[in-house]
Amino acid sequence: MTSKSPLLTLNSGVQIPAIGLGVFQSSPEQTVTAVESAIAQGYRLIDTAAAFVILTELPLAERVTTTDLTIHYLRPITEGRLLAKAKIVRGGRRIFVVNVEVTNAGRLVATAVTSYLKLQQNAQNSQ
Repeated sequence: MTSKSPLLTLNSGVQIPAIGLGVFQSSPEQTVTAVESAIAQGYRLIDTAAAFVILTELPLAERVTTTDLTIHYLRPITEGRLLAKAKIVRGGRRIFVVNVEVTNAGRLVATAVTSYLKLQQNAQNSQ
C-alpha cells in the first residue's frame, strides 16, 4: 500500500511534501539503507525544513544560501519518526535567521539555528 504525503503550497505556487524521510516501523537494516541513501542524495532534515520555511516568504526567482548552521543534539534516536518544525526568527532584506526544533514521539531531540543570505541577482540572470 502506498500513501501520498500531503503537499504544502509555497507562495510561489510550488508544491512540496509536508512529510520528509521517515523510518518508523522499518527494520534496523531498512533504516540503515534508507538513511545512507538519504545522506548520499543530500537529504538533511534540519537544513531542508529551514529552507522550506524561507521559500514560503520568497518569490520563485529569488535564491538563498546557508551561511551558518548550529545544531544541538539533545538525545539519541534509535527508532520512530523525526519531525522538524522551522520558524523564521528574523526575516530581513538580506538575512534570514531560522530556528528549527526536531522531535521524536513528541520529545525534543535536537534544536538548530541557521542563517541564510538572500543572493543578489545580476541584471543578466534576471532577464
